[in-house]
Amino acid sequence: MLAIILPLMLSAVDLGEHFAKSEAWTESAVDFTVEHQGDGFGFASQKRDIVNCMGRGKCTWHGLDVWEARIYYGAEGATRVEMSLYNRGDDRDPDGMNAAELKKLLDEIASKAQPGGKIGSNPEKKKLRNGGFQLAKKWNKGDCNVDLAWGVNGAKAKDLTADYVRVTMSPKGASKPKTASRPGGIVSKTKAKANVKKNAEGDV
Repeated sequence: MLAIILPLMLSAVDLGEHFAKSEAWTESAVDFTVEHQGDGFGFASQKRDIVNCMGRGKCTWHGLDVWEARIYYGAEGATRVEMSLYNRGDDRDPDGMNAAELKKLLDEIASKAQPGGKIGSNPEKKKLRNGGFQLAKKWNKGDCNVDLAWGVNGAKAKDLTADYVRVTMSPKGASKPKTASRPGGIVSKTKAKANVKKNAEGDV
């Protein structure tokens, strides 16, 4: 019996399955945090309107490891869920994620975003000043709206390496997430530490 119960106790919350239920979007930030504190969720703002979870695999999205999650709340419940499914700055593999691995991950995300979902051949594409590219795709025929954004470096497709892969969920009928296709929002732990500065008294 213990062998059956233990995996259930250790299983991380799946945000894809959780927010597939309409009532999950009307749950308060406090209720969600109390329920999933054991999964690593905690408040990220003094107003208690942002909840986050840092650490690869502490939560998942339709079975895929989430590296960091951030849930934004308004007066009527959750307004959007931002998830990092890959971040080069936090990758311990010095080679990072190559083109084949990126394609596999993107195809998995598309298939889980909505029935029959695909990346297709024409995602939104924007060239960045550093020579890389930012791409985006969205789906709205699943349980909720799903926006995907990813960044790559490399001149040729076979030489591409991934910088980040982010998925944002929002409830049906919601306007387009403000940070769905921008580099802002969730940042790597490495960049977060680099942004912290102290004055002479040691205060941040």
